[in-house]
Amino acid sequence: MLPGCYSLEIVVPGYQSKKIPVKVRASDSGIILDTIRLTLNIRELKTVSVISSKPLIRQQIDRLAYDVQADPESKILNLLDMLRKVPLVSVGIDDGIQIKGNANFKILINGRPAPFPSQNISTILKSMPAASIQRIEIITTPPAKYDGEGLGGLINIVTVKRLADGYNGSLNANYSKLNSGIANSLNIKNGKFGLTSLIGFNEETKPSASFVNSRAGLGVDASTLQQTGDQRYKGRTFYVNEFLSFEPDTLNLFTGSINYNQIKGTNRVDQFTTFSDMAKTQSYQLARTDGSKSLSLEIDINYQHSFKNDPDQTLTASYNFSDERDRQQNQNSFSHPINFDGLDFVQNNHDGLAEHTAQFDYSNTYHKLTLEAGGKYINRNNFSAFTYPSVDDNFSYLQQIYSIYNSYSLDLGSWGFKAGARLEHTYIDLDNTSAKQRYTNVIPSISIQRVFNPYNTLTFGYTQRIQRPSIDQLNPFVEIIDPKIRYTGNPYLLPVLNHSFELGYTNVKKGSFNVNLSYVFSNNTVQPFWTLADSVSTSTYQNIGKIHNLGMSVSIRYPIIKNMNLNINGRIAYTRLQGIVGTELYKNDGYQGFIYSYLSYAFLKTWRTSINGGFYGPTLLLQGRLNSYFYHSFSLSKRLLKNKLVAALAISNPFNKYRLAKSEIHATDFNQNFNSYTYFRNINLSLNYSFGRLKKEIKRADRGIDNDDKITIPK
Repeated sequence: MLPGCYSLEIVVPGYQSKKIPVKVRASDSGIILDTIRLTLNIRELKTVSVISSKPLIRQQIDRLAYDVQADPESKILNLLDMLRKVPLVSVGIDDGIQIKGNANFKILINGRPAPFPSQNISTILKSMPAASIQRIEIITTPPAKYDGEGLGGLINIVTVKRLADGYNGSLNANYSKLNSGIANSLNIKNGKFGLTSLIGFNEETKPSASFVNSRAGLGVDASTLQQTGDQRYKGRTFYVNEFLSFEPDTLNLFTGSINYNQIKGTNRVDQFTTFSDMAKTQSYQLARTDGSKSLSLEIDINYQHSFKNDPDQTLTASYNFSDERDRQQNQNSFSHPINFDGLDFVQNNHDGLAEHTAQFDYSNTYHKLTLEAGGKYINRNNFSAFTYPSVDDNFSYLQQIYSIYNSYSLDLGSWGFKAGARLEHTYIDLDNTSAKQRYTNVIPSISIQRVFNPYNTLTFGYTQRIQRPSIDQLNPFVEIIDPKIRYTGNPYLLPVLNHSFELGYTNVKKGSFNVNLSYVFSNNTVQPFWTLADSVSTSTYQNIGKIHNLGMSVSIRYPIIKNMNLNINGRIAYTRLQGIVGTELYKNDGYQGFIYSYLSYAFLKTWRTSINGGFYGPTLLLQGRLNSYFYHSFSLSKRLLKNKLVAALAISNPFNKYRLAKSEIHATDFNQNFNSYTYFRNINLSLNYSFGRLKKEIKRADRGIDNDDKITIPK
């Protein structure tokens, strides 16, 4: 170093910088400095906010994912209302859910079957806060590892990703005239142990609303039926979901869950009926009370082993037990009869299932290729015990399914491929009948994805699906809702196969845009239909239908200005139905669809408002259709307590107190119409409070039992 005067500056993160003058002489052989003391630089930084627009929609090779946490309204909506925004999904009249216009689907929670009574899923989803959900996946081309059941596909609800050691959770409460409830989620992680708990209670009320039913016979039975009245409903839902995790080391993982659900409801009907035929005219007043209670219990155990020399290789063994019980009692009392000699009567129906499932799964990744294989056994015993006037009977339905699967996924960067097949053998024994069924199905699936750049993705999928009839369709119990109207099942139904093709495109450069084209066809489908005999109209099921459905779904999210987003979700499809009832050929075709839009705006840092609106087109039936209707709502929310508390006010359908549900049935020998009103206007107040902090993830097994073949078709 040349002789001279220098300045030495010392800079250390977290300390104040210091400059020291240093003089170097020509005779110096080196420089030795005294101890240098630095002063701590303690400075409180202002809060740093990173603001970006996170895509709501992400297209994967075999599914479409909706990021619930990226939706600002997730803090104020329940899970059922959030589903209205998800592409390919519609939530229609009476909260009925469909995927691409198909009501035959299965709901999963974190990749496992939702532990809810299948006929009450909408009720439970309304009681779950959307704030506890990470994303919703729509799997319209299910890979081979999933059961082949479910014509429409799967909805996989993924709960919020939990970071642990420590704890966190949320409290949610809402109140309205139609729906009120509380829910609590809690996550605890301590070393090798983890616990996730979800507990909720919900009360649903449908105030008194009127209905008008009519029927006119056109053939030999030239009778007329006119019914007027009102009905009201009140129900309560309680659920507990407990998930446990134990990880003794990095290679072994034990998980288990216990789920319990209970739903009680009472529906009261007051109805006046006038019936006329060529012989006489009669009338009567009917007071009916329908009481129902549903209980379900599920226990799930999984063991996952990872291999020391290959962390991508896993082997999982699983066992699942589930038990569902449904009790229904209908009490019917008559008064003010004219030419009517009917007696008061009571109907009882106790049905359910007991199910045992064993499964193993193997997965391994070789560079860019992923292999999945496994096997499964299901022993499912459905039953029904029912009584009504002059009848006391039992029905049991034993179903055993043996299956193996193999699938491969190849990731080449801009190209992705997933293909596989599932072999299923089904054995069915119907008690008290001579019907026994044995059949084997090969269920193929293939998905192809082309990623053009980080913003544009194109996907193609094909799969074959199978629909085995549900206990609701098979149960021969005759539900007499009136001496002139009945519902019953058909124990001789056969399974249905369908073919599904789809092509999807997604762009997420600014906002998001997704379009999905699909074509589905199937023969010998199970269709509900009505017949008229001895002045009694009866609804039942039969393998009589052929369906062709060509549709297009579109989803758009666009940031109009800063803090204002426009979202549009819709579908239009052309459907052709055909089937033979008795000796008569029925055909029905036309367009079906829906459009749902919402506009949201954030202002004053902690306030947000939104306007939602939708139109749901008519639903085609083999013998008629269901009517269309509009929906709209407004909401306002405020974040408090450093964003841990969200208070919200939502007003739904302020200009429409009631909603009309209209069902038109046109047969060759009679016409029938059901027109009912339900309370539509609603004001909802909600609070959502988040607390705690976690550091590590509560682990879940990569594989588990997915009995996604239990489907309930609404009437």
